[in-house]
Amino acid sequence: MLSDLEAGGGSVHHLWQICMANLQLVDPHLPQPQLTVIPENTLSLHICYLLAGIETESFKVNEQDKFEIKTGLCIDGLSPECVSSVCEEYIKVGDVYRHLNNIDLKDQSPGSRILAGFFQGVHKYLRVYSSAVIYMGSRINHLGQLYQALRPLIDQMEMLGSICKVKENPLGWVELPRGVDLLSLLLTVSVHICQDQANLTLISLFKDAVNPYFRFLKSWLYSGECDFTCKEFGLLMDTRYISNRGVDYWLYTYGLAQLSDHGPAAAFLSEIQEKVFCTGKSMALLKLICPDHHLCGKYRDLEPEFALAVTAPEQARLRTSVEVYIGAVTEAAGRDTMSLKEKREREKQERVEEARQVKIRHEEEIGRAHV
Repeated sequence: MLSDLEAGGGSVHHLWQICMANLQLVDPHLPQPQLTVIPENTLSLHICYLLAGIETESFKVNEQDKFEIKTGLCIDGLSPECVSSVCEEYIKVGDVYRHLNNIDLKDQSPGSRILAGFFQGVHKYLRVYSSAVIYMGSRINHLGQLYQALRPLIDQMEMLGSICKVKENPLGWVELPRGVDLLSLLLTVSVHICQDQANLTLISLFKDAVNPYFRFLKSWLYSGECDFTCKEFGLLMDTRYISNRGVDYWLYTYGLAQLSDHGPAAAFLSEIQEKVFCTGKSMALLKLICPDHHLCGKYRDLEPEFALAVTAPEQARLRTSVEVYIGAVTEAAGRDTMSLKEKREREKQERVEEARQVKIRHEEEIGRAHV
C-alpha cells in the first residue's frame, strides 16, 4: 500500500483511509481495519519484547502458537502495511526465541548428556539475549537505530534457529543428532561461519556441549573406565564379555561406533575417536592385569584437565599441565621399568646367585656326610 512517506502522520493515515475506501468500492467484502496509532518509541519497545518472546498489545500469540501483529497497527508517517513489513523479520525471530525457550529434554528417552549440555548453553545464551534486547528497547526510540543495534543479535538467533531446526517446526530440534554426532555437526557449522560475533556464540555453545564428552575422556583415557551410556560418546560396550579373561575380552568387550558423515569436521573427529578408542581400551586392559602400574591413577592429582582452549593464555596453561604430567609419568616409568639389557643382566645375576646358593648347600651336605 503506502511506503514510508516523509509527511505528517495525519496526512499518511488520511490518504490510507481514502485508498481503502476506494478499494472497498471494487471489493465490498474487503475488510478495513481500525487504525491503531502508537508512538514510535512504544513500537520500538514492543518489538524488543517481541524478540524476547513476550506478548504485548502490539504482538500476540495466535492459535498456531505464532506471533502476529495487531491488525491496523501503525505509527505516525507509516501505514499499517509498512509497519507490518518492517516487523515481519522480528516476528520470525520472536517465534524462534519462543521455540528455543520452550525446549524441554525431560521427556526425551534415552537422554543425551551432550545434547543436554548444548541446550543448557542455548538457554544461558537466551537469558543474556533477552536482557540485551529489552535493555535496547528501553534506550532506543527510533526504528532505524533499533534495526542497526539489533542486527547482530537477530543474525545469531537465526543461526540458532537453523542449527536447532525450529524455524519452521517448534519440535524440529528432536531431529538433532545425539552424542559425538552433534559435536561433529557443530564443528561442521563452525567451518561455514564467517561473522566473528556469531562464531563466538557458536564456540560458547560448543563448549557447553563438549563438557560431558571431556568428562568421559578423562575417565576413559586415564582410568579405562566407562559406564553403560558410553554409546553417545562413540564407544560400544558388550557386557557379555566384561568378566571374560581370555582373548575375547580384548576383541569384543569394547567397540568403536561409526560417526555420521557431516563433512570435513566429521573426518577430523573420526581420527580423534580412533585414538581415543585405542588408548582407553589399552588402559582398561593394563588396569586389569597390572592395577599398580604408574599409569593407573597413581598420579591422578597431576592429570591434565580436558578443556576447550580458545585464548592463548588458556592454551599455555594446558600445555604446562600436560608437560608436568608427562614429566611425572616418565620419571615413574624410569624407576619402575628397565631396558632389555638391564633385564638380562639382572636375570644373569639371579642365576649366579642361585648357583652360589646351590653350591653352598651342596658343600654343607658333603661336610655333614663326612662327619
